[in-house]
Amino acid sequence: MKFARQLNKYSMYDKQRLPVNHILNGKNYKYCIEKVLGQGSFGIIYLAKIKSENPGNLQTDVKVVIKEFFMINVSQRFGNNVLTETDTSSYINYRKNFKHGAYNLSKLNHSHIVKILDFFENNNTLYYSMEYIGDETLNDYIQAQGSLSEKDALESICQIIDALSYIHANKILHLDLKPHNIMRRENGDLVLIDFGLSKRFNSEDEPEFNVHIGAGTIGYAPLEQSNFEKRICFSPTLDIYALGGILYKMLTGATPPDSLSILNDGFPKDSMIEHGISHDVISITKWAMEPIKRNRPQSVVELLNVIKRILPYVSNIKQNISSNTNTLLRNELTVDIYEVCNNFHVHWSNNVTELQKKIVIC
Repeated sequence: MKFARQLNKYSMYDKQRLPVNHILNGKNYKYCIEKVLGQGSFGIIYLAKIKSENPGNLQTDVKVVIKEFFMINVSQRFGNNVLTETDTSSYINYRKNFKHGAYNLSKLNHSHIVKILDFFENNNTLYYSMEYIGDETLNDYIQAQGSLSEKDALESICQIIDALSYIHANKILHLDLKPHNIMRRENGDLVLIDFGLSKRFNSEDEPEFNVHIGAGTIGYAPLEQSNFEKRICFSPTLDIYALGGILYKMLTGATPPDSLSILNDGFPKDSMIEHGISHDVISITKWAMEPIKRNRPQSVVELLNVIKRILPYVSNIKQNISSNTNTLLRNELTVDIYEVCNNFHVHWSNNVTELQKKIVIC
């Protein structure tokens, strides 16, 4: 079935969305739609309240986020039902991805990962409900601040790594890490959301469902993901590249160049130097975003260990100073600097013996 597409963009969106106060019947709860939070190419996100089953059917104050599977280019709403051109292979693949993303998310329980409450089918499409974290994404926060200090950026990355370490231990790759897919609680804690492209793997490191892999987001997806042709295997380096992209965004306020540009033109080190970023933090970011995957950290724990090593010495003030001044300031704060693997530096305290230094370096 082919749909007419002559409607005004905004009126079309209004007709695509469930109306305010619509009651949506889930598997575990009933929901009352409050408003639309956003709409993308493959789904609509609503803010809703859980509707109580108490006498009088009073509405509770518990807010949730509901994601509805709705492909703009092939779907249309008639009444409340979603009708779709189901003969398209892309629709079938993305519907599976939506379902598998909800399934993967439902198996996870971590403080830095959004909690799924319900997964159900209604109105001829798929839904899942999640805890309501707030309205601010990490991207919103970066835009409001312009950029983050080295300390704030690295501490934020440590939170994301904590979540990734958990999902990687459960043989899941996120595959769409970016500031837009990370929510920020009022206390500053970060929470991963949107597991629509995620993949779960078995003990043989093979995907449990289909072998299709989404291209991810330009600037955050490594070259091997955006140009994927062969069968995917479990590879944490895909998510690690995105971590580097997120770190770059936090430190500079700019979206990182696409992976092909970095391969051809090199890592944009000059941009980070212009923002007064220290050599060590530039090195960490560059290491995570190496175009060749074997040159990246091979696990998030490997990356975390290096971050923890330099975290006590980074600045908690946003700097916009020249690289020469930055180098002078850093040298005044440290006793000795020893070159180690991957061009990182260790900043030794006065009470560290030469023997201890040799053990670490070796």
